[in-house]
Amino acid sequence: MKKQKAFLIIPLFFLMSAWGRLVLCAAADSGARAECLPALRRAVPGSGTNAVPEPEIFKKCPVSVLAALLNDGTRDLRLKAAWALGAAGAAAEPAVPALATLLADPDEDVHYHAVTALRKIGPAAKAAVPALLAAFKDTSNEMNFQAARALAEIGPAALPALVDALKTGGDPVPSQAAWALGRLGPAALPALLEALKAEDPATRALAAQALGEIEPSSETAVPALIKLLGDGDAAVRSNSITALGRLGPAAKEAIPALEARIKSGSGEGRYAAIIALGRIAPAAKDAVPALLEQLKDGAAATRSKAAWALGEIGLPAKDAVFLLGKLLKDADGGVRHQAARTLGKIGMGAKDALPALEGALKDADGDVRARAAEALGRMPAAAKKAVPALIGLLKDENSDVQYQALRAISAIGPEGNATPEELQAFQDHLAGLRACGKASPRAAGDPGEGTLP
Repeated sequence: MKKQKAFLIIPLFFLMSAWGRLVLCAAADSGARAECLPALRRAVPGSGTNAVPEPEIFKKCPVSVLAALLNDGTRDLRLKAAWALGAAGAAAEPAVPALATLLADPDEDVHYHAVTALRKIGPAAKAAVPALLAAFKDTSNEMNFQAARALAEIGPAALPALVDALKTGGDPVPSQAAWALGRLGPAALPALLEALKAEDPATRALAAQALGEIEPSSETAVPALIKLLGDGDAAVRSNSITALGRLGPAAKEAIPALEARIKSGSGEGRYAAIIALGRIAPAAKDAVPALLEQLKDGAAATRSKAAWALGEIGLPAKDAVFLLGKLLKDADGGVRHQAARTLGKIGMGAKDALPALEGALKDADGDVRARAAEALGRMPAAAKKAVPALIGLLKDENSDVQYQALRAISAIGPEGNATPEELQAFQDHLAGLRACGKASPRAAGDPGEGTLP
């Protein structure tokens, strides 16, 4: 009897020891692995990161087992384990160190699913920040981008490392860091404002780029960005102008400085300032005189961009109607396209350009014909004389021209100045559309709406 008790005590003592617990855990993991493998092997990650594993996987594959499989010699198991851990989200935090090691995996697909899993784990993956920064040096642009996305999702915990990376010489590390900082939101604002003062112009330029992505930062960022418009480095000036444009109407304080850049700048710097004013619109109505001058520029690109910006300003840009009407006969098709589009955006304020728009319905460029038809539809009370010409466009070889003509006729009213024969042609066209189930014009928008020149 005493011997039996002794034999019972020894196993109990062993099970309570550290070695005993390890043996039990190993046995449990071994059993869980055996149960997990069939379910994991049946899984099909498919096209990637948005697919969700079957619930069976999470029932049979605990995080500890999936983490262990990340070190498996079988490529398929490593890939599927990383994919499943990403779907588990923050619950997969214990697997972060193992996922971080996979960022150096020679297999591109395994690497991809590992970095995607870290992104989906989010702030709980902060231990992987150094490995993700190292992944910026990967030769694949897609991997660089995925690493930047992951750092942005990790959030403020990645901020110090990203600011340091911003100051690292040589792309792609600094540019990817700037992208991620821009998506960290207001938490990155103090660090980026400080980076605007850096001695290195590349750092200043990237900090300006990142600030343009943080919309809530506008009140604080705008004065600093305006100051950089006078920077000695062209990239810093260009990125600052672009950032101000991205901040939109909140950057209206920058309008005088941007006007000055248009008047004194040249080439890409001037183009960037024109586009920024268009993006700040309609607050940029005070810039209409400066933009009008650009419509007279000898470069087609300048005329086109100025016309686009005036279109974004809309009705307050009606002083441009005369010049825009003349531009409908410009030698450059892109300029004619933007002039017609902008006249439509000005709407009834552009009715003095009706003859020029009717003439543009015969333009050799289908895009110009379409935008002219659209513009006429936006001033229905004044465009009745254009109905016969618009009905003729229902047989145009360009489908967008047909659509815009139909939409304009619907807005103006088909009776207009049309003859009975023209009205019958319109009714026949509508009947054909109804037979195809396409009788109703789209409610809003068009293929080129708001497109930058």
